[in-house]
Amino acid sequence: MGLKQRLMYGLLPLAAILALQPANAALVQFDFTGVVRVTSGHYTSGESFSGHYIIDTTVSGTESIRVYSSGDRITSTNYNNPVTEFEMIFADKTISYTPDGLFGSSSIRVFNDQRFNSYGGGSYYLDRLITNISDVNGSVGRVDLVQFDWGETSSNGWPGLLTSSEMPVVATDYSVDYYQGSISADGNQNIHFQLTSLEVTAVPLPAPIWLFLSGLLSLFAVTKRKSSIVA
Repeated sequence: MGLKQRLMYGLLPLAAILALQPANAALVQFDFTGVVRVTSGHYTSGESFSGHYIIDTTVSGTESIRVYSSGDRITSTNYNNPVTEFEMIFADKTISYTPDGLFGSSSIRVFNDQRFNSYGGGSYYLDRLITNISDVNGSVGRVDLVQFDWGETSSNGWPGLLTSSEMPVVATDYSVDYYQGSISADGNQNIHFQLTSLEVTAVPLPAPIWLFLSGLLSLFAVTKRKSSIVA
């Protein structure tokens, strides 16, 4: 069997594996920590938490325009169901979400280089990202909505936090003005929290794919060596 045929048969299993795996190169993970500020019900003011959520950056967005009473015209890009995984861990409870097609939904709104002309007597520049995760499982009861809201404001020009309103949503500077969010649970619990850290990273390819690629490269090296010896 020639070298080209060996490589062809070697690449067929790789293609099958890639077809069955999610497009990990397009997944972005947000790791966070925070503390509860205003609370009710099962959540206690001052308690800390950590967690993460992962978004699929290949989801298509639609533009939305809102005109305020002040005359400001604000544009955002909305993405439906981009969250593929979510977990929020407290000392004695957890909130988690994995879309199954039946329950739960998510959305992201991105505001990039938006300007309010009539805010507090002057111009107000905004970069902002809002993530909503709805109808999720909680160890102390079902949660209606978890919202993460972070961004940067400026009165002297564009903040520069986001480079565009398109996916992938990865900030260029994490010296943001605010990290905040809220939890609505059981229809009457409204909990507000402050994020103390936020890190955004690309999700790596699964280990099996890297192992297969290593094996394929080894096969190529052995085949090339044998060809050289025969020659």
